[in-house]
Amino acid sequence: MSSSRSELRTAQVNAAPSRRTGSFIDVPPPAVADFWLTARRTPEGRVILDGYVPSQSARDALAADPAVDPASLELAGGEPEGFAEALTFGLERLARMSEGRFSLRSNVLTLAGTASTLEDHATLSYAAGVPAGFVLARNEILPPSVPPVAEGDETPDEVATSTAEPAPVPAGEITAAPPLPVADPYVWSADRTSDGVVTLAGHVPGEPLRRVLMIRAGEGAVDTTQFAAGAPEGFILDTRAAMDALAVLAEGRVAFDGAQWSVSGTFAEDRGREALNAALSRAATDAAAWSVAVERAQPPAMPADGQQMALGQSAPDASSQNAVPAEALEECRLHLALFSAQNAILFRSGSAALAPTSEPVLAELAGYVAACPDLPVYIEGHTDADGAATANLALSVARAEAVVTALVGLGIAPNRLYAVGYGESAPVAPNDTPQGKQLNRRIVVSLDSPE
Repeated sequence: MSSSRSELRTAQVNAAPSRRTGSFIDVPPPAVADFWLTARRTPEGRVILDGYVPSQSARDALAADPAVDPASLELAGGEPEGFAEALTFGLERLARMSEGRFSLRSNVLTLAGTASTLEDHATLSYAAGVPAGFVLARNEILPPSVPPVAEGDETPDEVATSTAEPAPVPAGEITAAPPLPVADPYVWSADRTSDGVVTLAGHVPGEPLRRVLMIRAGEGAVDTTQFAAGAPEGFILDTRAAMDALAVLAEGRVAFDGAQWSVSGTFAEDRGREALNAALSRAATDAAAWSVAVERAQPPAMPADGQQMALGQSAPDASSQNAVPAEALEECRLHLALFSAQNAILFRSGSAALAPTSEPVLAELAGYVAACPDLPVYIEGHTDADGAATANLALSVARAEAVVTALVGLGIAPNRLYAVGYGESAPVAPNDTPQGKQLNRRIVVSLDSPE
């Protein structure tokens, strides 16, 4: 893919202003509010692109590489500054993977996949070379795959029901990941602007919490957080309560300055002090210890001619515009609940590698999701309690991500899918029997945002 990447640098991907050429005018494509792009590298070496590019020249440069499939790309403006550099960065890193996925949304980049070699794994594991102005919010690179289990040693079902969750690591082959830096002070914040966009900043202890916070932040959220150790006791519960508090504000800020939690801003039109108190009651830190400075919005000023404002003058309610018929919604919920109850998505023991028997099951799930209303779908990963809790949490996220990747490969739009990991924290059966552990190792598919 080297030739197309170098050509992409010179192609004018940033849409130029309209200009006249002879009797024709070149008009740049219309801008979109949510500019995104994904690139998925298959085990066969194909790179499948989806989303937007800002010009035909950029699309042509990508299509010049026979390994690249740009068929799903659409032309649109609204790309972030430095888009060409960010895309080149992602494609170059994908080229060092046997399979993987790169995504760009606003100025937020993510990478996940399996390195081609141990040398590639060592290189890709460090987030070096991120283009200026962009944030690499996720960089989860697995080492080269362990050879599959020999036929007759274990069946996929036996693998899935094994009680040994942690993946074996050959001694001396892969060095442990460096520890996270310790942040002092440990700070965090979430800001909501008047147009509803939420920006996360500061420190978080890891990817699982970051993903949950991004889900709660909603569509178009921007994440600039950094992973760091040193989080205070109760930090996870406090951040979740803070996001609940932010949800009752039309605009405002929730923050931890290293010593105290705070909420400030303006209440949303239909929310008030009672809703805010309910949100803070779910925090680990006592609500009385929070600094709260929230006011009610001022009523709109009367127009100069003394007439009342028209009822429809304010921005329309997005939820009512996109209302889904109740019958269709309930039918979709039923299908997904019945599918989840089968617990039929199986993985290799202690890893996020899907067992071969899961392929037809995932195709069935893709059919249900495709037939559902065009709503977000949450893929929840759960494990049993064997092994360390932190390792189980990471494993549950990785398994949920594997299902998301498979569904994207089956044609489901990536912007509808959210992977969430719970680790061992939400069992449905006791973990003291093999049967109970098997029930707890599960994937749950839902239309409901995590609480």
